[in-house]
Amino acid sequence: MHRARGRPREISELERVAIEQLACCELQGLKLELTHWSTRSLTAFARQRLHRPQLAHSTVSLILRDAKLQLHRSRYWITPTLNAEFVQRATRILWLYARVKWLLAHDEIVIAVDEKPNLQALERACPKQRMRSGQIER
Repeated sequence: MHRARGRPREISELERVAIEQLACCELQGLKLELTHWSTRSLTAFARQRLHRPQLAHSTVSLILRDAKLQLHRSRYWITPTLNAEFVQRATRILWLYARVKWLLAHDEIVIAVDEKPNLQALERACPKQRMRSGQIER
């Protein structure tokens, strides 16, 4: 076995795994007011959790890179796809929007039920799929 050159490793394998696990956990369970980690916010939290005030965000970044974890990438279920059904429905709705004044002038009642501006989704219908090595959060 040959000796590695450069500075000796300052972080244990257990700490490395703990940082990877933190990157993949639900932030709400940690009672943080964040929606996603950044390397700096993850580092700040890991410093406290691991009692390692000297932990650098560049070290955390390297750990995440080695584990193929990408904090900055996620995929949401609400991303629209332009399939034929979507285009057909959108075309009908946009036709109405373009002709609202004309329809009202001809005694037609126009009610838009596709918009709900005062409603907000408070929770997910399906659970989020956590980030894993080589796969983004979905």
